[in-house]
Amino acid sequence: MPKTSLNEFENVSLWLGDTLNYFGSNIPKASAENYILIRVDADTNNNRIINSEDADIWTHYQISIINNAKYSSGTFSLVFDKDTSWARIVNFINHPLLDSTQISSATFSMGYEFGELDEQPVHDVALTNDLIVTKYEISQKIYSLVMGANPSTVIGLDLPVHNITWEDAALFCNNLSDQYGLSPVYELGGLSSTINLNSPGWRLPSEAEWEYMAGGGESHQFLSYSDLSEGAWYNANSGYVVHSVGIKKENSLGLFDMLGNVAEYCSDSYISDFYSATYSATFSNTFSGTFTAQVIANNPIAHTGGDSHVIRGGSCVQSDRYCRLTARSSTLKQKDFVGFRIVRTVVK
Repeated sequence: MPKTSLNEFENVSLWLGDTLNYFGSNIPKASAENYILIRVDADTNNNRIINSEDADIWTHYQISIINNAKYSSGTFSLVFDKDTSWARIVNFINHPLLDSTQISSATFSMGYEFGELDEQPVHDVALTNDLIVTKYEISQKIYSLVMGANPSTVIGLDLPVHNITWEDAALFCNNLSDQYGLSPVYELGGLSSTINLNSPGWRLPSEAEWEYMAGGGESHQFLSYSDLSEGAWYNANSGYVVHSVGIKKENSLGLFDMLGNVAEYCSDSYISDFYSATYSATFSNTFSGTFTAQVIANNPIAHTGGDSHVIRGGSCVQSDRYCRLTARSSTLKQKDFVGFRIVRTVVK
C-alpha cells in the first residue's frame, strides 16, 4: 500500500487503502491521554477521536493509520498529554486512486475484412464522447478495496483480478461510482439487467470503445509493436500465468495490457452477426438497382440483457490468433483468465 509521511507535508491527501504515517522519537505510549483528533469543522460534535490503541501502529517511534473509509477530511492532530500543537490538514479520499487517462471522441474503422465471420464487415464507427479510461486492468488490490473480497485464483495485489463474472465487474463499477458520488450505470437483474449510458458513473467499455482503445486510436488491424511480445503476455511468453499489470509496453494511447494477460469484459452482449445486421442497409434506385451500403453508427452497443457477454483481447493462455485487436469472443460464466478495465463518459 502507498505510504504518506505526515512529517513531510503541510497538507496530505490519503486515498482509500493508503497508509498515513507519523515518525518521531519518544512518542508517548498508547493511553487514554494520547490519541488522534480529526477536526472536521467548527462543530465539535463532528470531531473524530481515534484512540491510540485503535491506531494500526502506535509505538515509541511510529504512528500509522490506514484509510479504510471510516474517516472524514479535516485537521489531523496528534494529542500527546492534551498538547494539540502538532497538526496537519488531511484529506481522506474514500475511493482508491485510479491511474487513468482521457481519450478524445473519434471516428474509426472497426472489424477486419480477413478475420472471422463475426469480425466482418469492416464498418465506420463514431465515438462521440470523450472518455476517462484506466491505464491498467483492474488489479486485485483495487478490486478488494471496492468489493471487500478477491475471487482470483492466483493471488497478488498487482495482478489483474480474474475468475469473475460479468455481473461481478458491473457491480464493481456501480460500487466505485457510489464511492465517487456518481450515478451508477448498471441496473443489475440477471437476464433483465439494463445499462444507462447517460449516467456519468464508471462502466465497462463498449466493444467499439475497447477496439478503438486497443488499437491506440488507429484504424488498423495490427499493433505498432514490432512484435506482440513487446506489449502482451500470451501463451508464447507468459508461462501460462497472469502477470502484474503494466509491465509490458503501453500502446500509443498510454494503455497497458490491452492484449493478453487477462481477457477483458465489455458492456456488450455477444451477438455473432451484430456487425452485419447492424451496419449494413439495403437501398435501391432506378439507375443501379439494389445495393448494400455501410451505415455509420454512433456509440454502438449491443446489450440485450442476455447471459453471454463480449470479452476482448485474449489472455496469457491463448495464442496470437486470439490476442488480436478485432478478435471477438464471449463467456457465459466466470473464467480464470478474464478480468476488465473501466471507463466513464466525460460530461460536457
